[in-house]
Amino acid sequence: MKIAVAAPSITDFYFSPHRSAALGAAAVCRALELTGHEPVLFNFMNLKKRAGKVPLPAELSYLTDVITENEFGPTAFFTSYKRMGPEPALCAANIVSIKPDAVWISCFAFAYSDDAILLARAVRDLDSSIPITVGGGGPSALPSYFLNSNAVSTVCIGEVEPAVKDVENSPTGKWDSGSISYASEETMVFSPVVMPPYRSSVCVSLSLTRGCPKHCAFCSNFLTHGRKFRRTPLRKVREEINRISIDPTYSVHFAFEDDNILLDPDYFFTVLDIIQRKFPGFSYSAENGLDYLLLNEAVIDRLIQFGITQFNLSAGSMDSSTLNNQRRLHDFQHLQNILSYIHSKKVKIILYCICGLSEDTPNSVVDSLLELSTLPADVGISPFYAVPGLPGFESDEFFLSKPAYLCKGSSLFPWNGSLTTEQLMTAFRLARFINLMKHPERDQELLEICFHSRKIYTRVRVQGTAKGKTVPAEACDAAMVSRFFAGMHDS
Repeated sequence: MKIAVAAPSITDFYFSPHRSAALGAAAVCRALELTGHEPVLFNFMNLKKRAGKVPLPAELSYLTDVITENEFGPTAFFTSYKRMGPEPALCAANIVSIKPDAVWISCFAFAYSDDAILLARAVRDLDSSIPITVGGGGPSALPSYFLNSNAVSTVCIGEVEPAVKDVENSPTGKWDSGSISYASEETMVFSPVVMPPYRSSVCVSLSLTRGCPKHCAFCSNFLTHGRKFRRTPLRKVREEINRISIDPTYSVHFAFEDDNILLDPDYFFTVLDIIQRKFPGFSYSAENGLDYLLLNEAVIDRLIQFGITQFNLSAGSMDSSTLNNQRRLHDFQHLQNILSYIHSKKVKIILYCICGLSEDTPNSVVDSLLELSTLPADVGISPFYAVPGLPGFESDEFFLSKPAYLCKGSSLFPWNGSLTTEQLMTAFRLARFINLMKHPERDQELLEICFHSRKIYTRVRVQGTAKGKTVPAEACDAAMVSRFFAGMHDS
């Protein structure tokens, strides 16, 4: 069968370049190839070099009260909604033009379900006879969201490898997955994606492992990949790495998208050695973060020796009781020791925390940010977003009555009621201000204005000037800002 495999164009305020690799769609193509089908990949996220501005969706209109128009700079939030890739109608025309026997649409996260459904509808409008299947993290979280749209023929939940067998047994490409099934290590496909060159560098996006045995209440990994940790067999890793061909004049960076790669550090180091033999001098990063509890000085040294460019570490929260309630293991003394050791090696660190968890209060979030300001790491802050199936969000009712894009972190939706949208925005800006404190060369003038006024200022664009002008950031929670600067003064 000729099967069009599509990664839809995405709408959001921003989108990480590494995510546009469409690893899920690439894995689908590889699985189909291995079973004798003819997949044609359409990665629409990469079809346009520049994102196009689109209207803010109606259900996000509440954000207009907290967005500062035309702002930019170190303390800024996002100002415009964008589509990464062409409009759905153009994407659909590209798909239908190859006359596929079936269409598979990859939806890697529930937050982007609406984009996947829009593409399915656009294909339907052009040719209603083509069976359309949607799979990935979004459908695995809530299949009925897609089936209720009437744009999708079938939904594949879980991983693609077991689903390919259903295609072989169905001449039309239609099938229904009644329950989630997972691939064994031997049947897992491994398909690194070589991104288009940028300047003098090429990035290779890849994911080696699936599943995580931990039970952190805010993580949705288990909905698609389960709780059993599985590794791609090393022979497959060698085969696929050796298949990669890159112009030797380019530097090469490997971006690992694994959720918990250090659960088996020896395996990871073996993979890094395989890559090093093929691409001496490569660099790499762990895009989804590393579990600091699995780090020690020996592991850190080896990671640095292999060429890690920065340590993305996940703390979740700096409040011990919050982490206990979220079933997140932690050890703050170990964290401080790890940060100090990495810092002594002069490697960049970003420490990620979540705000808006059910246990959070405006005061506890500010106190956590104050503690983060004292650590030798930049702050990465992630507003909490719900996913159907997470603890406390098992009921489908709400998600079926609202658009899935509310589940984007950038939507600042007050899922738990612990922080308002304004307070989530304030935490975001305070985190960015902390990073400005740690890197004052980015905008010394803005830093001094904020400290002098004890308010958060930002820059807005003014025609004819590169620096624009400084103005108070809109809709900051006054009590949170006051507590923050009082804490800075006390320290």
